[in-house]
Amino acid sequence: MEKQISKSDLTKLEFVRDVWEQVDQQQQLELLLAICVLSEENELADQVHYLSVNPEVWFEWPVEKRMEYTRKLMNLK
Repeated sequence: MEKQISKSDLTKLEFVRDVWEQVDQQQQLELLLAICVLSEENELADQVHYLSVNPEVWFEWPVEKRMEYTRKLMNLK
């Protein structure tokens, strides 16, 4: 019988690779589905329709550009 490994037994690298990256990847997929109105779990707020960037462009942008766009959008509030 194989011994079960708990999250507390993982090294930091193993945790990032085996746990955090998997969760992050699933959340990004769920966000993409929500943006494309295909999600069965989440629904975006009505304000999303006012965004000037379509989902395909958003996910092609580097993370830094998305963060900059989000900061500028938040400053409009």
